[in-house]
Amino acid sequence: MFILSNFAERLAELMQENGLHQTALAQALNTSRPKLGLYLRAEHAPSYENFIALLAFFGCSADYLLGLTEQSPDLTYKPVLPFGARLRSLLGARGISVYAFQKATNFSWSVLYKWLGGKAAPSLYNLVKTAETLDISVDELLGRI
Repeated sequence: MFILSNFAERLAELMQENGLHQTALAQALNTSRPKLGLYLRAEHAPSYENFIALLAFFGCSADYLLGLTEQSPDLTYKPVLPFGARLRSLLGARGISVYAFQKATNFSWSVLYKWLGGKAAPSLYNLVKTAETLDISVDELLGRI
């Protein structure tokens, strides 16, 4: 389960390990320092786009940054695939219909169709819930491994 404070702690650790302050990281991610501060205080989860930018910047596992695993595997990660296409591919490979997935997750139909059509991306909470429902890592869900 995704807990925002675990994400905030991991983000702070990665920043410290890389000698970064909020201003420098905010500039590198093309976001605002106050927004980054909200992430570090566990007051707000980053958008899907900002989360992906953090993964690319730090080159770490999504599951590690989310606090779902203890260590970031020493891997080279592939670029993140478009979420809707990746989800559709995973559902097809597992023989899961969109209807069955919707029932298992209780996501709204409109949200699912926006994801599958590439018009929206999930929140971090829904990203983790999707990975848990499919019994895969977030990195696998994103197509990074």
